Amino acid sequence: MKRGIDRLTLLGLLGGTLGVSTSFGMLLLLPLFLKERLHGDEADFGLISAAGTVTAAIAIGILIRYPRRFPPHYLLGFASAAYALAALGVSFANSMSWPLIVLGMVLGTTWAVAYTTAPMVVSDLSDDVSRSKYIGYATGMVQVGFGLGPVVGDLLLRMGMDFAGIFRVAALISIVSAFMVLPLHLRSPELRPARVRVAEPPLIPALLAIARSRAVGPLVIVLLCACLFTTMNSFQTTYAAEERLSFNVFYIAYTLSVIITRFVLVRAFRDPSSPLVLAGASAGLVAAVLLFLVVGGNPLLYGVASVALGVTYGLTLPAVQAGAVNASAEEYRPRMLPLVGLMFEVAILAFPLAAGAIISSSGYTVLFLVLLGFAVAIAALGGREALVARAPAPAADAGSALPQTTS
Repeated sequence: MKRGIDRLTLLGLLGGTLGVSTSFGMLLLLPLFLKERLHGDEADFGLISAAGTVTAAIAIGILIRYPRRFPPHYLLGFASAAYALAALGVSFANSMSWPLIVLGMVLGTTWAVAYTTAPMVVSDLSDDVSRSKYIGYATGMVQVGFGLGPVVGDLLLRMGMDFAGIFRVAALISIVSAFMVLPLHLRSPELRPARVRVAEPPLIPALLAIARSRAVGPLVIVLLCACLFTTMNSFQTTYAAEERLSFNVFYIAYTLSVIITRFVLVRAFRDPSSPLVLAGASAGLVAAVLLFLVVGGNPLLYGVASVALGVTYGLTLPAVQAGAVNASAEEYRPRMLPLVGLMFEVAILAFPLAAGAIISSSGYTVLFLVLLGFAVAIAALGGREALVARAPAPAADAGSALPQTTS
């Protein structure tokens, strides 16, 4: 598509993505709500978060099996609406019991679908030259929402609103997002369901081919990045409270750093998705996690650590996701974005169960040591990708000519 994306369509997509992501960010106050109102702890939040792991994997697995079967903007809109209903349900919770776990399952599943389908919408609207840029815009809105949501929630708390009211505001924002994205096909007909089904390669042979390709390394890095990311975001409110810090410092510093990195700093690199950028940024992740180990109660060091994490993570994840796509043959490419989404979202939902148990039993220092191990592994794999890329290729790679994408 060479005429460019319709401006109102793009604004609707970005606005809807920002809205549901902000709702997700506001629900990051849930660990604080559990501790202060329901007498729970981080392990309880981990249980609620992990409740959606299996259903989210099934939902995204269907997308991997049928990547062209469902208009992705419909999926994004319906997922936003369902997320709103679940957030509304959380606002009525008055104990740590099975209804809250069921709501956690709905929240996790619908968020996983929203996260995965937003880049798919913009990918359908883009040509091969502009796809990387526009997917970066969509995922940038996700990062803004992650950081904006907790800050808005904290502001509402300071203004006297209780947690129930905050979760209802999140529900309202998410339902508005649904109405923003559902009619996008009215201005952009290319989003309408295809009348002629496109033949898709069988699923199992496609997955086996991907497993034998160089995409495996980047996919493992995506998985580790997701574990690190979800831990830092999900438990930042309770960590800051323990250290007598303001969690706003983290969410504002981290979010601004990611945005500046993805929209400004990347222009300093000829190819921000190159293996060399991945190697350097992933090595920087190690330094960022080390800083969190020595933050203590120092707000200035807390801000520096948050910036360092935002910059290094902001460069690492888009580079590794582009690497996963570029290492795949063209016929398997439609499945790579939902496959990356599956890897990312399963870890996002499941790992808080382990992280919460570590915090409850051993504290945050041990948790950060575990995350340091993840960061070292990411850096090692990133360095390996750079070495492989510099080695002379024995033959032309079917995926080497693929355009790059970010997420």
